[in-house]
Amino acid sequence: MLDLIEILREGTLLKKGEAPKVIDHILSHPEDLQIVIDGMSHEDAGIRMRSLYCAEQICRKHPEWIQAYKAEMIASLDYWEQYPEMAQLLPLLLSHLVLEGQELDLALEFVRRRLKQSKKTFEQVNCLQALTDHASRNTWLIDELLATFDEYEVRGGAAINARIRKLRKKLAKLG
Repeated sequence: MLDLIEILREGTLLKKGEAPKVIDHILSHPEDLQIVIDGMSHEDAGIRMRSLYCAEQICRKHPEWIQAYKAEMIASLDYWEQYPEMAQLLPLLLSHLVLEGQELDLALEFVRRRLKQSKKTFEQVNCLQALTDHASRNTWLIDELLATFDEYEVRGGAAINARIRKLRKKLAKLG
């Protein structure tokens, strides 16, 4: 059996290293997803980041696989937020979860906070994407999101404005 954590150890911080090998392995062995989920709390920052990257990429293809871990993930948000390498991709991972009630409130609070606090365009774009994904399942969020788009278009750069145009089109298709 592959030692997935050792594979995830390879690479420098904020680089995906050999993570695609882990993604391919888990796509054909979904029972090993727990290893990646556990890796998101590893003491090594690179392993944490690459585990999150793997989880997010896997859940783009199979969002239903992550549902079993949603309570654990929501409970870990405060822990993960202290690590900048985690805060970049967590909003996207959260957007793959079907959440309701307090879980949704906590996830939205986290994403909104990351959007306001981050100075990184990449992270802001991820947060806007995550909020749009949540709004597509929770239409009561659309008005708030449109106001957020207006705010970020005024001060955003080319990358943020381009993403907002794309996200507005997605929302328009919802009705």
